[in-house]
Amino acid sequence: METKQLPEAASKGSQMKFTLAKLADEDIKLRRPILEAASVAARLALDPGNHELREKAAKAWARIDSVIARHLGNEEHTVLPWAESLAGDFPRQLVDRARKKHEQILALHDIIATHSFEKASNEAVAAEARNLCVYATTLDDLIAGEERELFPVMRRVLFQRPRP
Repeated sequence: METKQLPEAASKGSQMKFTLAKLADEDIKLRRPILEAASVAARLALDPGNHELREKAAKAWARIDSVIARHLGNEEHTVLPWAESLAGDFPRQLVDRARKKHEQILALHDIIATHSFEKASNEAVAAEARNLCVYATTLDDLIAGEERELFPVMRRVLFQRPRP
């Protein structure tokens, strides 16, 4: 029995539909941990000697960190290049804005990843807590912007009917 193969464009479209759905699902799952990280980080910045808050901040960071590197990598290496390949069908400024936000997030990520909430001095923990708060709010803004602007345009392109 012969297996039918989809044309490359159709399979790429199917792959992008799946990828966008997966990213949107991850975005939803990240929202609560992001807000929790921002909240605990704000409190820890004011009370860096609180060991319970230090532990909560470390756990909040770990929850986000375990997902976000892969998530952003998927966007950077799959979704955004696909959007760029659409040239006239996709607004370039949306891709540029997403890349800029990704750079900000990754820079903050690298700063936070090199420190310990549990073992550092109170002064260092207060600074890292402020960084985590900025990271969480920037990440929340990124996700909200993608869900509001970037992904809807991608979905329109993916689900439009073929032109005769």
